[in-house]
Amino acid sequence: MNLISFVFKTRLNFFFKGEGSASRITGLTIFSLLALFYGRVSAYFLDNSFIPDTLQMKINIIRGIFSLLFLSTITRVYLPGYKPKTDFIPAVFPVSHGKRFLIDLLADFLYPYFFVLLLFITVIKIFSSEFDIYFYLQAISALFSGHFIRRIFQSSAERKLKLNAMTVIFIVINLAVCIFIIYQFNYRTLSHNLTSLALTLAVMVALFATDSIIERSVIESGITSGGRSYKSSRLDNSAAVFILRNKSARKTIMVAMLLKLFFIVLDLGIYSQSGRHLFSNMYIVWIYVSPVILFSYIYSNTWGFYRSLWFTIDKCTGDFKKIVTMQLKIMAFPFILDFLTASVYFILNKEDIVFGFAFYFTSLLLIIPFSITASITGARYVGKPLSFRANSSTGVRFGAIALVSSIFLIKFYPFLKWAVLLYIAAAYFSLKYIAGKYPAYKYVIFGKLFHSGKS
Repeated sequence: MNLISFVFKTRLNFFFKGEGSASRITGLTIFSLLALFYGRVSAYFLDNSFIPDTLQMKINIIRGIFSLLFLSTITRVYLPGYKPKTDFIPAVFPVSHGKRFLIDLLADFLYPYFFVLLLFITVIKIFSSEFDIYFYLQAISALFSGHFIRRIFQSSAERKLKLNAMTVIFIVINLAVCIFIIYQFNYRTLSHNLTSLALTLAVMVALFATDSIIERSVIESGITSGGRSYKSSRLDNSAAVFILRNKSARKTIMVAMLLKLFFIVLDLGIYSQSGRHLFSNMYIVWIYVSPVILFSYIYSNTWGFYRSLWFTIDKCTGDFKKIVTMQLKIMAFPFILDFLTASVYFILNKEDIVFGFAFYFTSLLLIIPFSITASITGARYVGKPLSFRANSSTGVRFGAIALVSSIFLIKFYPFLKWAVLLYIAAAYFSLKYIAGKYPAYKYVIFGKLFHSGKS
């Protein structure tokens, strides 16, 4: 407690007595007056709308308030210039993980930014009868939730983290659910009942917990101070971290996931507004929801990205099964994230939820063996991860898309479900064939990935 009070006093003394205090006090005074003015104006328009559709006008004003709090808080360290994350307590100071996290958070909240925005929404609450206690607490939740999300992203981007696969999955799911609830109850429906308030406050608590997990992982793997990282000497051999350490693969996976998210969010947005899906056919969108996107971007040419790994395994063991096992390991983590993203889409399309999950798993059963086969028979050197030159065979990628698209026919012609068994059988025998031919293929792979440097 003494340390917390010391931090509080130090922060206030720096603000009011430190170098440049006059300009900081002047700035705080000006922004506080602006918060009072705009808070009073917002309250006036909420209670005295001059537009005929007064209800819609009030909803738009409240949405604008929430958006201002949430988006400005997330972007405040990125615009107009980036401000690196710093630690208030030196890395060598002996203090527990929990206390270090709370003190770091307290130091953040002592910035004038939070005082000004809290003053702004408090003025609205005082002068507006429409902005009730539910909206007021939801506004505070939007402000703090935005801050926690910003801290999570910034810590993940700047610092070395030690997270196992299950923790990463938990964090990704938690963020997805939290952002969905924030959008649903703070922007879309603007519900102001006890249930919506409880959900938005629960989001704030969940993001607080996620932020603490991220910070704890930073401390365990190497405490950072002033943008520097004191790395642990232990090597993290988890498959997830190994995948992310490969720069070419990391960038390519990120682009594939962003493409998937773009089409999912676009389709859900169009559907929520008009009741129609993108391209007026939801099954076309499902091509982007399916695992074929990750396959097309990276796993149709796995060893083009992980060529040194392939070379090491082949020269150490020469065993085809070891090659397959390693490929499955480096496919597992991205495809788990891919599945979680697709699951959100299937859950929100309740009329086809059963077929959606069946479609995804069937596609995966075909994509995995197709990936192993294509990565060996069609290995291609990857010069740059993001370029106009394709990183894999165009024919292989279009073949995978056609294969996955054919699964849609089961929706309209149920008797074709027996064709899936033929697909699986064909995949199995293709693997058997490649296993037998691998001793000859490995010299071709080496020539394509190392000797010529191109293919």
